[in-house]
Amino acid sequence: MRIFKFSYLVNIRGKIAVRKNKISLFIPTFDICMDVGGFRDLHRHRNCIQILKPVTGDYGYDIPKEIGEVGVLKEYKDLMAKVWSAYENIEKKYPGVGEYLLPQATRRRFLMKMSPWELQYVSELRSKPQGHFSYREIAFKMWELFNKKHPDWGKHIKVTSLEKVDFFKR
Repeated sequence: MRIFKFSYLVNIRGKIAVRKNKISLFIPTFDICMDVGGFRDLHRHRNCIQILKPVTGDYGYDIPKEIGEVGVLKEYKDLMAKVWSAYENIEKKYPGVGEYLLPQATRRRFLMKMSPWELQYVSELRSKPQGHFSYREIAFKMWELFNKKHPDWGKHIKVTSLEKVDFFKR
């Protein structure tokens, strides 16, 4: 899970508009690279603008820590190596078709733009323990970056910390 960049797109229509409503004139924008499985839940927020890159093997795949905890890390990596080999072979002959072989652990990159109000909603909802571990990390990181720039607003966003959560007590 990575967030490459956090920036603002500012729409300035004049000094009067800036003085009247500063907070609504920017759109927090996040450059995110995460697994397809978590992305499928996170991308459902339709009030966000999402600019997607194609799913390819370019960004690798995630290894959930639970894979190591249950002792199947070697088998997981071996299986992923086989999948990546098949993906590359198919892509050489039929570009764009190999995507269908890639598992949900495959990372994809995309831009996510949203209003500060949508950021608050996404951060609060998607950081809850019931959520997928990868989008929980993304939601929390989005809040952290926003909170650095706007602590007066960020302190009112009720995110859930990422401490270890017992799966059976979620």
